[in-house]
Amino acid sequence: WYGDIKTLAAKHPKEVALRERQAEAAFNLIADFAASDPDAAVRWYGDIKTLAAKYPKEEALREQQAKAALNLLGRLKATDPDADVRWYGDIKTLAAKYPKEETLSELQTMAATNLLVARAESADKAGVKQMEADIRRLAEENPDIPLCQEAAGQLAVIPEWEEET
Repeated sequence: WYGDIKTLAAKHPKEVALRERQAEAAFNLIADFAASDPDAAVRWYGDIKTLAAKYPKEEALREQQAKAALNLLGRLKATDPDADVRWYGDIKTLAAKYPKEETLSELQTMAATNLLVARAESADKAGVKQMEADIRRLAEENPDIPLCQEAAGQLAVIPEWEEET
């Protein structure tokens, strides 16, 4: 059925709703099958990313791309150890390019928080510090977005990393 939606959207490029349905369907497939079929998940993500790049005026496509990248964070580490950096980088790029789209800043904050926890669990001090810096920057740049403020506020409960001597 996804192939049918994708074909239909390609045949009717003026139909915004079809592109949005395609991106939504790809996101749902990623959510359901990323763990069992990582190659397909990467392809579906690529489809969303291509749509968002091809139609830069369509906010809904960027949001689906960022949501899909957030969904993929941590799921494909076994097959691609550098994947988290790419998914996070995609979200960060979208949020930076479209700073007025609050949802992108929220999704970046969620991704940074997830990565901070993963980095802390793996004792990656540099990674933790980078995610802390991103969360603080997002809170500073987005004083009216509660999620950004809450994430920055929760950094106070994270123990400080000891400085290496």
